[in-house]
Amino acid sequence: FEKEGLIFLRPSLLIDVFKLVIRHDHKESTYWKKNMLKDHGIDEVKFNMGKKLLLEKGELEEWLLDVLWSPLLNDDNDVDNNNNKGDDDGPGSNIKNNLIQLLETFDIATPVEYGQKRLLIPEFQPKLISNSNGSWSEYKEKGDFEIQRWICVLDRKLPHGLLKRIQVRIMKKIFKRGRTTREFNLAQNEFLIRDTNATTLYCKSGVRSSSKVEEGREEEGIRLYIRGKVNKKRAIVSLLTRVYNCVKDTLRDFPGLIFDHYAVYTFSSECCASFIKLEELKARQDAGEKKIFVSSNPVAGTITDEGRFVNIDDILPVSSSSSVAKKVRK
Repeated sequence: FEKEGLIFLRPSLLIDVFKLVIRHDHKESTYWKKNMLKDHGIDEVKFNMGKKLLLEKGELEEWLLDVLWSPLLNDDNDVDNNNNKGDDDGPGSNIKNNLIQLLETFDIATPVEYGQKRLLIPEFQPKLISNSNGSWSEYKEKGDFEIQRWICVLDRKLPHGLLKRIQVRIMKKIFKRGRTTREFNLAQNEFLIRDTNATTLYCKSGVRSSSKVEEGREEEGIRLYIRGKVNKKRAIVSLLTRVYNCVKDTLRDFPGLIFDHYAVYTFSSECCASFIKLEELKARQDAGEKKIFVSSNPVAGTITDEGRFVNIDDILPVSSSSSVAKKVRK
């Protein structure tokens, strides 16, 4: 695995690490056995609760991971019995931690320390988040400051599992495996994370009509929202920069695809959003322009249409525009 500088002498072990966790017949094939009470101290009720948590929310308890990986961790051929001698965690603890790091390396899962230590596995998450408590609205409230981005592939579908990979990387690299989060609500096609500054990241995949409506073209892409109170603008811009860079790093894993990047301006709950290419915004900003006319009619887009002038720095903050521009050109 050249990207991480890893060489696998036994690829079959790598396959076993993944298939014992990521399998779509867990419901039928993973069940409690009497020896689990003796070997792991897990009764049937606890086992079924852990299995339900995995299959319904994509959260894997560490003790259930031990059960799933027991064929590997208990195999004398796979575990170096010289590891951790005298360590309270016992032999094989380092092996298990290394295997968890492999899941992270391949964007399959990431451990979180949010209340209890668990693995987040997007593959088993629901398709959409539960918003029964109204934790997310597409439109900001008065007193909020928000920055949006749209990243798409024209006339092509997004790479399979892209948003799930982005979710794992963001949780690992930005939110420190849950240690800097106040709330998270995760699903395969969208996720919401709120940090300790009450700044919210909401990300979803979807489809929108292209500006070339007459051609009937559609774009499939990823929509990013970073939102918080106006007095937290610096924290919002900082989070945007880190999240956007993380997304760009993930997109580099797909060198054969060309992604378009847009800033998004939303007028109100009754109007459509306007999409402006980042390259255009950066060119105007570099030329010293302070405002750009944003039309509420994305097809026409002239100053005779309904719309308004918007501060460029509000949709492309100066503190992040340089790094964004460099990455867009790559």
